[in-house]
Amino acid sequence: MSHVRHLLTVSAFAVVLFAPAVSPAQGIKVHDFATGTGDAFYELSGSPELRRQHTSTVRIIKDLIDLVPFDQVKATGASLSAISNGRTTGSGGRQVGYIEMNVNVPSSASAGGTVQIAVGFSDKFTFKVVRKGLIENVTFNPVPSTVQVGAPIVMTATGVDFGTPNVVRLACHTVTNVSRGGTQANATFTATLTRSSSCSTNPSTYLFGIESTASSDPNTYTQSNADGTWDFHYAAAPPTGVTCVSNPSIGAPAMTAPVNGSTISFAAASTSPTGITVRWSLADRSGQQGAPLNEYLLTVRHSGGRTLEARTVTGLSAVVTVPIGATVTIDLRAKNCGEPSPTSSLTFTTKYQ
Repeated sequence: MSHVRHLLTVSAFAVVLFAPAVSPAQGIKVHDFATGTGDAFYELSGSPELRRQHTSTVRIIKDLIDLVPFDQVKATGASLSAISNGRTTGSGGRQVGYIEMNVNVPSSASAGGTVQIAVGFSDKFTFKVVRKGLIENVTFNPVPSTVQVGAPIVMTATGVDFGTPNVVRLACHTVTNVSRGGTQANATFTATLTRSSSCSTNPSTYLFGIESTASSDPNTYTQSNADGTWDFHYAAAPPTGVTCVSNPSIGAPAMTAPVNGSTISFAAASTSPTGITVRWSLADRSGQQGAPLNEYLLTVRHSGGRTLEARTVTGLSAVVTVPIGATVTIDLRAKNCGEPSPTSSLTFTTKYQ
């Protein structure tokens, strides 16, 4: 045993004697669901945060700490697993030891409390316990894309273990009616978002985050994939200016197919009802200009008086669905910006051959 102590003493002396001028960064790295592919870094003397009801990976980087036996790594207020060690290379090529472990903080831990990890007999590191702050879902009422800019939007976030979250980084909006509730396992947070009329910008998409400055909260609330940014957009602004100019002298459309009074025969295996293409020309029957915006009102009537179809069509043709073995009338007139216009009609009969 004295031989081991001697080696450690010589090793420590050698490190001090031959250490380069530039040292690698010593400190503590914490990895959890909110850090994504990176880590949160703290000074050795700092107070790293651990989220309760979660297992975080902690790496303590410090000279010679990799020489400490694993059975001398203890935690108070948390449980440890998967302890490992190694050396990492810092600036100047100097290597420094680290010890890494999974740290599970139970849901019963007090938010704002502490976890202490002892490594060996002299190194003790204190961690601050914060709420989990996991966002599972964010919804809006009404859906922003269905309302105009300026309409109040109620944002609701649900998840696990909230403290005092707030909406942050949301440009051009006021945040009011903030409410927080639920339980640790099923937490809720609501706020009303209203775009300010005095804002001079109008981006197509608004972004925001959810954060907290409370000492017992994590700074950033995120989803399980570390995404801590949400977005929404409003409905497009209603059109302004001229939308349509009616034609007061417009005539009835010049319908070209089917031929009025014709009979259309189908093979015996044909399926009923079936599609028939109705066509008309751009100019009306008097040769004048066609419908404004090329919009027409089309109605399909059965000989018994029942309306089979009625809709607005754009262009110079439309496929209508009619039964085989019936007499059908097609009525067509220009929509004419909602103003009156004369109607053209044609009638044809369908039958099996």
